[in-house]
Amino acid sequence: MPASLSRYCIVGLFYADSGDQPDFLSFEGRLVTFDTLQIAQDFLPLLGGGRLYSQDVARETFTFSPISRKSFNRAVIYTGYDPYDVPNGFRTKGVYSEGHGQDWKHHVYWGHVRLEMMAWAEALEAERIRSEETPALMGV
Repeated sequence: MPASLSRYCIVGLFYADSGDQPDFLSFEGRLVTFDTLQIAQDFLPLLGGGRLYSQDVARETFTFSPISRKSFNRAVIYTGYDPYDVPNGFRTKGVYSEGHGQDWKHHVYWGHVRLEMMAWAEALEAERIRSEETPALMGV
């Protein structure tokens, strides 16, 4: 199946200092793969750690607020991703195409790491809150 017909999605995370190049959502070096666009859209707000967000459905983009230097500020869903035929020029190190009928080596299904991703997002948000409160306390 060509990647353009694939139902799979991956998520790129943009941090304040990452510029135009996303860090792709991964767990233990394996790219987190969502099985449908709808599941990715439903799950992404949870990764914001409780921050407010806006969603641009046409661009498949979530923007989180307040802006943070410690956490991602924007997430983009990349549809048409095929773990069995990784697109040429894909810029994540160590991600290769998977073999049909074999266990995934370079990808992980989002549901298998859902709790770990939620804990990661909560820790990022707690760190963001601590770092933004610290300057105010130092001035007292």
